[in-house]
Amino acid sequence: MPTEAQHLEQRVAALQSDLNARDQALDDAATENNERELSRRSWFDEAQRLQALLADRDAEAAVWEKRACEEATKLHDAEIKLAERDVLLRRITGSDHQDSLRAIGEAAALSASAEPAPQVERDERADFEAWFNSKPAYVIDWHGADPHDHGKTMDAWEAWQARAALERKP
Repeated sequence: MPTEAQHLEQRVAALQSDLNARDQALDDAATENNERELSRRSWFDEAQRLQALLADRDAEAAVWEKRACEEATKLHDAEIKLAERDVLLRRITGSDHQDSLRAIGEAAALSASAEPAPQVERDERADFEAWFNSKPAYVIDWHGADPHDHGKTMDAWEAWQARAALERKP
């Protein structure tokens, strides 16, 4: 038969075992809580990342929508200009030709709304030589002077170049 001391030792061992089991259960619960907290944090971080991604997508969509509206406005303006041009063309082609002043005014309005034509390069030197050779010698009056002195010819050429420069200015 066990003695009372042995009985107490067994009882202490049982209580110690029970205490150890409860400590282990508390440690397991704390570990589980820590794992849950880490899981919550990772889900929260992922949710924040996805919200930022959605905000970026929405901002980009707003930029594209704005661009689309601007392009639609440009297209609408171009359609209005084309419609006005078509109306003017119908008036010109449909009117009797006795009212030519009105047709000329409308044609001027059409050409004013059109893109300007690019400047055509002219050979000014060839045009000057053709003009110079078409004049009689007494008009130019450089005959009789020193044959190597072409001062009046050069004056005429410089005047021709100045006129051409003025014509090219818008």
